Amino acid sequence: MLIPHTYFFKIILSFNINHHIYTTGISIFYNQNRIWSLGHFKNTLYVNPHYYGDIKIKNKNNRTKFFLPSNGGRNYKNLLLAAEKLKKENLDFEVIVIGRGRPFSKKVLSEKLKNNFIFKFNVKFEDLYEGVYTSDYIIINLYPHYKYNDIFRKNRITGASQLSFGFYKPVLIHKSFAEFYNRSSENSFIFDNSNFYETMRKAILLNVQEYKEMQKNHIKLSDSLYKLSLNNIKKTLNSILLE
Repeated sequence: MLIPHTYFFKIILSFNINHHIYTTGISIFYNQNRIWSLGHFKNTLYVNPHYYGDIKIKNKNNRTKFFLPSNGGRNYKNLLLAAEKLKKENLDFEVIVIGRGRPFSKKVLSEKLKNNFIFKFNVKFEDLYEGVYTSDYIIINLYPHYKYNDIFRKNRITGASQLSFGFYKPVLIHKSFAEFYNRSSENSFIFDNSNFYETMRKAILLNVQEYKEMQKNHIKLSDSLYKLSLNNIKKTLNSILLE
């Protein structure tokens, strides 16, 4: 997106670094580090605005709530297998599924899981934000062995991460994507290909005080990335003004 002012025509803000950068005239901005991006992409400056208003920090729900964006090209099998096991343990949890499409819907649920999933499609942004705010965790449902998912650690950012930064929600994220999204065991739950059930279980069983501590760490992360973004904006503008 070009910033609509003659003076700032030398800056590009992008959430998706793709081949168009290299094959068009704007590649000069790439080579000069004058592309702002939402991710830590090569030869770009990290500028990540994730302010959704003055968010009031809330305690962990008695019934643990997970927020899950519904998108195509994602793996829902591990989530369903984990949910079945958690249900057998009589653990109290809820998964709020919100999206524009219906690649994952109530049709794929067993009868006993239907009370644990809430599906909302084509909702307004206000309803989307309410779903995030009332949840305890956000599931970033990316796996390295899914070819389509790989772009989300190379040249594109997932919106779920943006929401977690803005609403200070710890995430569940695969270890292959954790570093790219600045996640660690201090502020999130990291899983691999074989332990998603165990990860969800730990998140559910986390007590209120432990959750507050993880949330504090997530707030520190979010604030530090925001400060980094502001510093990078200043750096770019100062270099332009000196020309």
